[in-house]
Amino acid sequence: MAGQTSSILKGFDYQHLLSWYHILSLKTNDDIIGVKLENALAGSVDDLTVEKKDGSIDFYQIKYHVKTGHYSITDLLTGSDGPSLMEKFWTTWNKLVKLHAKEKIRLILYSNWVNHQDDQILKCLDGENGQLGETFFKATPKSSCGKQRSIWQKKHSANDEDFNDFTRAIAFQLGRNFTAEVRQMIGDRMQLCGLKHDQNAMLVAIGIIKDWIKEKKDRITLSLLEEKIQKHDLYLPVSAEKSASIYFVTVKNRRFDLAPDYVLDWRHYFKEVSGIGSHELIDATNWNKALLPELRSMEDKINSTIAPRLIRARGFARLSAWFAFGHAFSDVSGYIVEVSQQDKLWRTDESPNSGFKVISENGDGEIIDTGNKVVAIGISVTGSLVTDVRKYLLGNSGVDALLLLRPETDLGQDCFQAAGDVAAFARQVKSKIREFVKVHQAEKVLLFYFGPLSGACFIGHQLNAICKEIQIMENVAGGYMESFSLS
Repeated sequence: MAGQTSSILKGFDYQHLLSWYHILSLKTNDDIIGVKLENALAGSVDDLTVEKKDGSIDFYQIKYHVKTGHYSITDLLTGSDGPSLMEKFWTTWNKLVKLHAKEKIRLILYSNWVNHQDDQILKCLDGENGQLGETFFKATPKSSCGKQRSIWQKKHSANDEDFNDFTRAIAFQLGRNFTAEVRQMIGDRMQLCGLKHDQNAMLVAIGIIKDWIKEKKDRITLSLLEEKIQKHDLYLPVSAEKSASIYFVTVKNRRFDLAPDYVLDWRHYFKEVSGIGSHELIDATNWNKALLPELRSMEDKINSTIAPRLIRARGFARLSAWFAFGHAFSDVSGYIVEVSQQDKLWRTDESPNSGFKVISENGDGEIIDTGNKVVAIGISVTGSLVTDVRKYLLGNSGVDALLLLRPETDLGQDCFQAAGDVAAFARQVKSKIREFVKVHQAEKVLLFYFGPLSGACFIGHQLNAICKEIQIMENVAGGYMESFSLS
């Protein structure tokens, strides 16, 4: 009995830690919008449900086995004391297709057991996602795989269409051992989120999952996760984070609270007006010929020497430069950027303020032209840039559509009250730009912005997987000009 109890506890720890791993995706992946534990609507595939922004849903059944072993389709179709595992999956799928679009459903068997080396069907698994590849669907009826497939289909009394849809929805993520390697994987994600990641922190995480299950929390969201992280003191102390400080300047010099590890001084590239740097370069080609390579070279150097996670940025620089800085030390590369705004330190990993909203001033956007595959985005924060953007587009052809974005709150210097406002702002701006690009099949974005440096940096930090080219527009005397071209 003691041995059986031990194995159950190990199984639960395995399930809870993997649930924690996916829940942390709420902090690292904008596409994940919610997670459910022991989902009552998920039939027998109810251990973990991961909801995504595009409407797709992953349903996990997590199986941990103390003894080494393997799966075969024959085993999965054989139930010793009731329905087999695949029969449970089949019943669950039939239930879920009444609630969700079938192409959005994925049923995942996640286990430390591997697939049997002689199983003809499991040999067809795709190495990327564990789903059945085309070799399974194209196997002839007389082949070993085809015969095994026929037995499987008859077991469910399924017609060809339903069986095809069902088997395309299944993923077998097998051989995921609860070893030091998996613990390292979970620890790495905790570290990426700025959390403590030792054994004690993992035990705390298991306790949090158990509490949520006991409380029957319907859905885990980012705000609920942040509440638990704060309550259990899981964040690493700032002093424990590996960091690098950068003094970044294009306008004028100033002493700051932080002695810099690196200095990026671009003042000599800019024209001078009244003793300070202007918005214009002496040589306009240097935005991308000199400044951008210097920035990327610094990122390479910092990453290859101390590999920090936190970048503490200080200094006075033009908004275009802050876009490029945030993009160089991007979210997708695992960086956190800290900037000084309103005499406070604001970080890009701050939990987004759920009450802060970004709206469009011109609905779904305006059609200007066709066939150019270029769209323009105007973003107002400190004040309105609508008139200036329209003036620029009036004198420059080649733009198909215009979208004007702004916070729902009043514009002004105090539009952002906290880092959480800017974090919410940047994420929503990214989402709206990406959707606008998709609708108009654009390959290039002209990005206009009037707001605080934190907004420019935080947006730049998020500018990935949006468009082939993002052209940052700099406001100079007399109108806008092109600055950095980010890709």
